[in-house]
Order: sequence, then C-alpha cells, then structure tokens
Amino acid sequence: MKTKQTIGMSLVLATLISMGATGCGGSSDDAAPAVASTAVDVTVERGKVFDANVTDSSTPAQVATQKQGQNVYTFANAPTYPVVVNGGWIDVNDDGKMDVNDTKLDITMKSYGVTVTPITTVMATFGTKADRDTALQSLADELNAAGVGADSTVSVADLLKVPSDAPHDVMVVANATFKDMKEKNTSRPDLTDVMTQFSTIYSTGASAVDIEKSVMTSLEAQTLVTKVSDKDLFEYGQGQLEGTVQALETALLLNNIKGLGFLDWYTFSANHTASDGIHTLEWSVNGKVLTVTLDGGDNFEYIFNSETPVDGEHVSSEMYYFDEDTGARNGGTPELTIITVTAPVVVTPPVVVTPPTTGGGTGTSLDLSGYSSIYIYKNIAEATASAMLTGLQNNPGFNSSTASSSTSCADYGFTNPITSDVGGLSSKIYTEISASYSVRSCSEYDYAGVSYASGSTNIIAYYGN
Repeated sequence: MKTKQTIGMSLVLATLISMGATGCGGSSDDAAPAVASTAVDVTVERGKVFDANVTDSSTPAQVATQKQGQNVYTFANAPTYPVVVNGGWIDVNDDGKMDVNDTKLDITMKSYGVTVTPITTVMATFGTKADRDTALQSLADELNAAGVGADSTVSVADLLKVPSDAPHDVMVVANATFKDMKEKNTSRPDLTDVMTQFSTIYSTGASAVDIEKSVMTSLEAQTLVTKVSDKDLFEYGQGQLEGTVQALETALLLNNIKGLGFLDWYTFSANHTASDGIHTLEWSVNGKVLTVTLDGGDNFEYIFNSETPVDGEHVSSEMYYFDEDTGARNGGTPELTIITVTAPVVVTPPVVVTPPTTGGGTGTSLDLSGYSSIYIYKNIAEATASAMLTGLQNNPGFNSSTASSSTSCADYGFTNPITSDVGGLSSKIYTEISASYSVRSCSEYDYAGVSYASGSTNIIAYYGN
C-alpha cells in the first residue's frame, strides 16, 4: 500500500496558520506569515510506472520530478491540467526494480487530477468536466450492478484512486480498461466491452499482482505490448546505478562486436549468460577483460584496449583449460585480433531450404547453404548422439544426417576456424558473417581420442533458425 497522499495539505495548513496569526493580532516582533507551498505530487499507475516523462499542459510544459524509488512525480508548481505521461516502464511484478518481467509503457496516459491511471486516461478523452463526471458515474453504476465484485459499492471517488490503493473492483476494471484499449486500439473503449473484460478477469479469482501479470502476458502474446529487454536493463542500470555496471558490459550488449571468434555468434544477456541457441556459457567483465567460462572449468579471456571498444581496436585472446589431475590452470598461446564495432542491427536468419541430394561442396552430397547452423560430431557415443539429436530437433527447420568420419565444415565452404584440442577432443568453430550481418556457423567436434564400449557414430545436425 502507498503512503497516504498529502497533496495540497501544505497549502491548507499554511492558510490556517496565516488566518490564526491574523485573528490573534501581533506586534512588530511577530514571525512572518508562513509561505504556502505550491508543489503538487502526481501518482502514475498502470501497474506502478517508473522513469516516465510526466508533464502538464502549460506552454512551455512543466516537467515533474520523480521521487526516489516511487511512482510519484512532483510538479514544483500547481500543474495545468490535463497531466500527460509518456514512456517509462510498468513494474508488472511489483518488486520495485526493473527486470525482464516488466513492460514498457507505450501509450500516453492523462489525468485531470493527481492520479494517472487507465481509467483517468479514458476519462480525459471527454472534453468537459460534466461529461467526465457522467462517464465516471456510469462506470460506477455498471460495476455496482454487475454484482460480481467483492465490494458492495464502488464510488466515483474510488475510481479516481490508483488501483493499488483502491477497492479490488477498481483494480480489476483498471486492468480491463487497459486491456480493451490495447486490443481495440482505441483511447475510449466501449463501456460494455470493458465490463465484459472485467467479468472475465475477475472470474479467475487471482490476486492483484497475478492479474497484472496475466493481462500483460495476454497482451504480449498478441504483440500488443513490449517487455523490458536486456538492452533496456543495461541502459537503465547505467543511468540509475552509476559505476555499478561496467562500461565493457554495456558495450558488449549494445553493439555488434565482431572478430571475437566463436563469440561472434553468441548473444550476450544481462544475466551474464551467452547463448548460440543450444549452448549457454557464463561470462563476466573485470575492467577491460572479458572472461567466458566453458565446460569443465575451461575459459577464454579477451583483453580489450579499452572498456569502450571502438572499430579497428586490437583484442588479445587466450584460452585457459583446467587440468583435473594437477588442478593447474594452463594457458594457450595468446592471439591478437582486430575487431569491428557497429551499431546494433537485426540479424535475419537464412531461409530454411530442403537440401538437394547433390552439390554443395567438395566431398559431400548435401547442400547446406540455406541453413544458419551446422554441427558435425565425429566419433561420438551412440547414446550421446541420440540424446543430442533429441534436443536439437526442437529447433525450427531442424534436420540431421549420418556423416562419414572425413566430413568437415570446410566441405560446406567454411574457412578460418577457431581451433582447440583439449583432452582428446579436437574442435573447430567457424563463423561467417555476410555484408547484411546474417550469421552462419559450423561447429566440428571430433572425439578421436575417446573410445566407447558401445560403439561410436558420426552425425551432421543442421537447422535454419
């Protein structure tokens, strides 16, 4: 629950104090009359809304300042109504912090009072106070007539409260209003439609937070709202927690940094994991050093020239592997590479095609040119191969074939691999990036130094997305 609002109370108290001083009389030694404060707090809630741009309707517009950690915005002077809210994010799970469960606020919200909600936003579409009062009364009458709510009566005053401080029915109808606005793409939904939404939402018997989540999940499934992304999290972290999110972390997320070998086709996430769609690695940053942890304690280290890398910069990379027998951490030969840094782009996967039976490279009869990811496993245990294929087949456009022990990524036109030989496993990872930043990769794993009692096999797995 919110702290009770005291908007305007300072003005009332100051007036009473001033009147009291005047009524009692005084001498030249009397204190000066109190100066009335004109500051006004406005609370914004569609789910609590943080980091929004809250302005009034004056010219030029007055901008409100958000109170630390609250969905309350303060105007230094009494605002000219209506108050207008744009941008920011909705704290869907009501935990007070931005995360990927939250949603961007992508509509303009308005109010002629000190609370801004979906209900006040609809009411602001009526031009006169009389029309707004009539519409509010009609909504209250509909709620009370429906007889499905937990509250015996809902008043007009209740409808103007923020949902978290209002009767349960007001919270439900606020969600119903927002859902209908989004689904019908209208700033003034039909009252009958809102009540239909209200009955559906209320019938779930869910808690307030669960209702918020379910409404947003429904709208997200219809692509009518946008969830907070990893990029948003990093940008927010940089703005709110100065110095706690390292610059190189932000650069890895917000830019395309190519030239890092197999990492070129991994997607970095704010939870410090990187994924290529199948494999997930952990990563961390310490100043100018990026560390990526592989299986069994092995890792790669990338040392940048700066924490804010630029195009053409040199990066030193070295692989370290963990020796289980000695407990030692052994390094390989450092390599120097030049990276390219570009603005973020949307990567469009190649179109999935059905491979013809001929052509497509030297030494193979499969044409895999239309597939974005190719995996070749040699001398792998049959049971392992079976389990691996079961996991891979959930990917769009997946297919698989048997392979000969001589099949390689080079057969499909890939060049310049990142190579590694550890513990009997020879691996080669190829990444090809087109001028349009479409990414194709081929990974080749040869367990030549490993023997299996149950026999071994060779497979090719490939898919398009």
